[in-house]
Amino acid sequence: MRLFTNIFLILSLVACTQVSKKKEVIKAKPPQGAILIDEGQAIEEPKTTIVEKEPPKLGIILGPGSVKAFAHTGVLKELEKAKIPISYIIGIEWGALVGGLYATSAKINDTEWKLYKLQAKKLNNESWFSLDKKEHTIRSYHDFFEQNIGEQSFNDLKIPFVCPSISIWSGATIWQEAGSLKKAIERCMPSPPLFHPKGPWMAALFSSEEAIEFLRQKGMDVILYVDVLGESQPLSTKELMNNYTSALLWQELKNDISRVAASEGLLKVQPNTFNFKIYDFNSRSSLANSGLKSGLEAADILVERYNF
Repeated sequence: MRLFTNIFLILSLVACTQVSKKKEVIKAKPPQGAILIDEGQAIEEPKTTIVEKEPPKLGIILGPGSVKAFAHTGVLKELEKAKIPISYIIGIEWGALVGGLYATSAKINDTEWKLYKLQAKKLNNESWFSLDKKEHTIRSYHDFFEQNIGEQSFNDLKIPFVCPSISIWSGATIWQEAGSLKKAIERCMPSPPLFHPKGPWMAALFSSEEAIEFLRQKGMDVILYVDVLGESQPLSTKELMNNYTSALLWQELKNDISRVAASEGLLKVQPNTFNFKIYDFNSRSSLANSGLKSGLEAADILVERYNF
C-alpha cells in the first residue's frame, strides 16, 4: 500500500511539471517582428512604405526689356548652379529669345555662346539704333535663327517653353507653344523701336498677368518673375523725346510690370540694369553679370522657403 502511495505521488509531481512547462510556453514572448493570433500562427508585420514627396514645380517668366534680356542669363546661371529644376519657361519679347534658346539645351553656357554670336554677327553696328536708321524686321535675324535653332520644334525642347505674341490686326494674344520654335520666336520677339513686325505678329508686351495665370494652370507650384526693366529709363533723354511713341509704350510697360507683386508662390527679382539702355549690346557681359546677384537671391529663397 505504501509503495502504491509513493508511485501515485511521483506521477502527480511529473504531471504538475508538464503543466508548468506548458504554461511557460504559453507565456513566452512571440518572436520579434511577428504577431500572435488565436490559432497560434505568426505573420509578419506589414512594412512601412516611405513615399517620397515630389519636388515642387518651378515656372519662370523672363520679362521684356529688349537687349536688357541678357540679364536673364545671369539669373538662369545661378539657378542652374544651385541645381534648381525648371519645369516651365515663358519668355516675353526678348525674353522669348533667351528662354527659347535655353529650353533647347537646358545649358546656360550654350545659351550665352549663341547670344554672343548674335551680337557679333548682326548688331555690332553703331548705325543699327541711330534715329535715321532704315526700318528693320525680325527677318534680319533669319541666318542666326537658321544656324542656332534650325528646324527644332517645341517637341524637341528639354524644358517646356511658350511665348506670347499679339496680332496688330485683331489685338488677340496667342500663346506660341507648338510647331516651329524659330517661327514662334519670330512672332514673339519684335517690339518698337528695335523692330517692325514680320506680318501681323509682335511681342505681347503687356502679358505678365496672363503669363502668371498660364503657369498656374500648368500646375506650377512656384512662379519666378524676372523683371529686367526695373526703374531704369529704356532710352536716353534725347531718344525719349525723338522716339516719343516708343517712349510712351515702354513707360507704360514699366508701370504694368511694377504691378506684378510678390505673393505666396510668386517670387519677383529685379536685376540692376539701371545704367543700361534697351539697345546696349556692347554691355552684354555687364548685363549678364547684373543677373547673377538676382539669380543667387532667387535660388536662396527657393531652397529655404520652398525646399528645392
